[in-house]
Amino acid sequence: MLFSKYASHASRIKKGDKDAFREVYYSYYKQLYAVAGKYLKDSQMAEDAVQEIFISLWLKRELLDPSKSLKNFLFACLKNHVLNMIKSRKRRILTAYQASEEKPHSSNSTEDDFYYSEYKDIIKQGLEKLPDRRREIFELKTYQGLSNPQIAENLSISINTVKNHYYHSNKFLRSYLREKTGIESA
Repeated sequence: MLFSKYASHASRIKKGDKDAFREVYYSYYKQLYAVAGKYLKDSQMAEDAVQEIFISLWLKRELLDPSKSLKNFLFACLKNHVLNMIKSRKRRILTAYQASEEKPHSSNSTEDDFYYSEYKDIIKQGLEKLPDRRREIFELKTYQGLSNPQIAENLSISINTVKNHYYHSNKFLRSYLREKTGIESA
C-alpha cells in the first residue's frame, strides 16, 4: 500500500526523521519538477520552486497530518508556490514598465532581460491599439527621447497637444499592461 508507506513517512518526518524526508524527496522530486517546469517555463525557477517546497516541508514538519496524503500536500504546496511566483513575475513586468518611463533600460541580469522583453512585447501589442497620432508621439518621446517642444515642432502641433496625447497613451498602456498581466493595481 503506497499511501500507508508515505503516511508513515509523514509521521516520521513530523518527528524529524531525516531518512524519511530524504526518501520522500527522491520519490517526488522529478514529478514536482516536471509540474513546476510546465508552468514556469524556466528550469532554474522550477528547481527553485521544488527546493522551496521541500525546505518548507522540513521547516513546518510539525504541522503535517499523517492521516492526509503527503503527495497531495506536496503538489498543493507546489501549486500555490508556482502561482505566487507567476504573480511576482507579473508585478516585476509592471514595475519594469513604470521604471522605463523614468530612465532608459539598463540590465545586468538575464532574468531582468527576460522580464523586460516580456513586458516590452505586451507594450508593443498595446501600442498597436493606440490611435496613430498618440502612438507616434509616444514613440518619439519614449524611444527617440525627443522633448515635448521638439515633438510639437516636428509634428506642427502645440506642446499641450503633445502632453495630452502622451498622458493618454501612458494611461492606456498602463491599463493594458495590467489587464494582460492580471495585476489589479500598480
